[in-house]
Amino acid sequence: MHNSQQHLSEPLDEQLRRAYLHAMGVPVWLSRERLHKESKREVSSGADNVVANANTIKNEIATNELVNTQRVVEDLSATLSVTPNKLSTDAKSSAHQRSSSNTPEKLEPIDCSTMNWATLQSRVSACQACALHTSRNQAVLGSGDQSAKCIIIGDIPTSEDDKKGHPFVGSSGQLLTNMLLAIDLPRNTVYLTNATKCRASNDRMPSHEELAQCSNYLYRQIELIKPEKILILGRTAAQHLLQKKAPLARLRGKIHTLPNTQIPAVVTYHPRNLLKQSKDKRKAWEDLKLFRKIGT
Repeated sequence: MHNSQQHLSEPLDEQLRRAYLHAMGVPVWLSRERLHKESKREVSSGADNVVANANTIKNEIATNELVNTQRVVEDLSATLSVTPNKLSTDAKSSAHQRSSSNTPEKLEPIDCSTMNWATLQSRVSACQACALHTSRNQAVLGSGDQSAKCIIIGDIPTSEDDKKGHPFVGSSGQLLTNMLLAIDLPRNTVYLTNATKCRASNDRMPSHEELAQCSNYLYRQIELIKPEKILILGRTAAQHLLQKKAPLARLRGKIHTLPNTQIPAVVTYHPRNLLKQSKDKRKAWEDLKLFRKIGT
């Protein structure tokens, strides 16, 4: 008992005492002087911790920078150990690979000089020489009399032509039929085709490159038929076939000669445009009468 009382009478550690009192909900009173001293002690202790942490971070950063520097030096040494010729070869190879992957392969027009009609049809149906093949349902080679005296050439198949597989169908085709009948040329007595054999998306006009890819197909058709005259419909087809940049207004109304041949050709408006601009039908009629006169 005496030992127990003596133990209880011994002073408690100040922090432990405050902890007990706080746990029991008893407020602790501190003199202003003591409170000031302890506040300074806590601030000093916190500052010491901040400085210690800053020094630790600084040491870690310095260590990481040293490691990274050593790694860069090692990589640079390994690179410099490669011979200049090797570096040059690798650089050229890499540049060539980038160029090859970004530049689409350009295909040359197919040689059609010895093809008959069956072979020509087969090759046109499978052709992928330009981007037009991606927007077609089927290629449209042409239709009509393969021994005709007249060839009618438009610019590009329409979406209706693409569905049917024949050129000049739909409303523009019906107008063309009536135009030909007006000069005593029933549709089944002529051969109908276009400068390109595949339609373009949104029925846009073909580009110069696309026209060039189809040129050999068209010229082989002309060689096989051996027509006495050609009627060209539309500015795009006319400029391409005649190899001229003049507008349609200056190309129509006269007789041309198809380049590298002796075949006479007349240019007029495409029926598709005549449906939109009916005022040009009178001019087209004059062109048709001029075409009828050839060979008479």
